Amino acid sequence: MASVIPDFEMFESKADLKVGRTFYSITGPRSGKPIVLVHGATVSSLSFNTLVPYLVRQGFRVLRYDLLGHGQSDCPEQTAYSPATFAIQLDQLLAALNWPKASCVLGFSMGAVVAASFAYRRPGRVEELLLVAPLLNFNELRFCGKVAASRLGPWFLRVIGMPIIRRRRVKRALAIGNDRAAVQFRELSSKSNFRDMVISLARDGAFSDHHDVYKKLARTQDRIKIIGGAEDSVVPQRHVRAVADLCGCDCTRIIAGHQHNLIHSAAGLIAMIAGGKQLGEQVPLKIHYSESALRASAVSFSPDLPMM
Repeated sequence: MASVIPDFEMFESKADLKVGRTFYSITGPRSGKPIVLVHGATVSSLSFNTLVPYLVRQGFRVLRYDLLGHGQSDCPEQTAYSPATFAIQLDQLLAALNWPKASCVLGFSMGAVVAASFAYRRPGRVEELLLVAPLLNFNELRFCGKVAASRLGPWFLRVIGMPIIRRRRVKRALAIGNDRAAVQFRELSSKSNFRDMVISLARDGAFSDHHDVYKKLARTQDRIKIIGGAEDSVVPQRHVRAVADLCGCDCTRIIAGHQHNLIHSAAGLIAMIAGGKQLGEQVPLKIHYSESALRASAVSFSPDLPMM
């Protein structure tokens, strides 16, 4: 018979912030250690579906939310969709929810830049930072970001870029059993304001060089852990190690055999590291994920746990 944590909660809602209405969800025991998850570009907080149950098992109370222009959050016009704007959104969200000041913040890919931007601006809010596949300079590796930022951007995204992104995102979501994320992205990516948001990401610095962000972080944070995938082509090993050097971080792990989707494939390891397990310790790395597996892993915390 499944055991139930007495103060367990799992719900989703929206917060009316100055920057825009923001979708968020909270999962875990009310008395758990607070952790905030920041997702990457063009996806949503549903991308953490695999990771959340593992974090709850480590005793965390998990807050995840959709960045502006992503998922179920507002996509306001005349907005610069930059890491700085996203950092302001996170600051306003934590204030609106009265979230504990001493929190662990986990940022994935572009979300790592957002987390770092927030952490150096509001160091008193962050107890520990965990950067997973931290984006350093996407434009150095891929031409598409530069094209999206150019005068050809609207045409390029409409004719070439968005169909490719849509096909890849949906395929990846379905491959790991995250059907809800696949449906959500298929619908969202067909809207013109979503394309405008992606153009803004490119033009307003989300895909460009973030050396300065990580340098500033080094002056305000000393509890930083960094994880990368050895086979990651989006954030290669040399970029992960460069971020570690810029941050002055000596807690870095490159996981053999993992690509950019390591928040799925190495979810158990990431949760253990977030929970304080030493980077050098041996823990399971490969985890098969499906919707039924997520429900099964969560049932020990609630007998009627809905799919997020």
